[in-house]
Amino acid sequence: MNNPHVGDDLDDDSLVPDAVRELKIEDADLLSCNVATFERLFSPESLSSTSAWQLRGSIVLTSAWCDRDPRPNWKIPEWRKYLEELFNKVPHFSYFMLAVEKVYVGVILSVLPLEALVIEDRGIVDYDRRVLITKLLSLLRPVAEYCRRIEDNPRFVLRNLLRGFTSDISQEVLKQLL
Repeated sequence: MNNPHVGDDLDDDSLVPDAVRELKIEDADLLSCNVATFERLFSPESLSSTSAWQLRGSIVLTSAWCDRDPRPNWKIPEWRKYLEELFNKVPHFSYFMLAVEKVYVGVILSVLPLEALVIEDRGIVDYDRRVLITKLLSLLRPVAEYCRRIEDNPRFVLRNLLRGFTSDISQEVLKQLL
């Protein structure tokens, strides 16, 4: 690996990015599912390996539209459609997403089919394990490929993204991807 910032070990210091970058999605882009800006900025052709390494695990997506809605983002249809389009057009985008404090888990909830989610009495969300693993594999396979392309460590990156999930889910996904 040429990336000097990565080893195989995960510790709290290596998981926290140097800076968290908040990318605001404009209402018009959210409503029209316009992800062209992300396609342009995060395409493998336009982003050097060094720039990608610097952005790894540091991005949080926000939306004023969603902030005005009292529901969690994963319940907002416009947000769900936008994320689906983002991952369709920029399949490796998870590489750049912040994975602390269950932020990435919320992203995954947003792209799981609603029928795969079980909402319990106190608002606790559970999910269909098989559907979750299938979705994680579909989202993280392009991340592993992108890591190899830019000479980053896929094990480190994937373990970081999966740390908000139970260990059995993480292990199952890692076993199939590495």
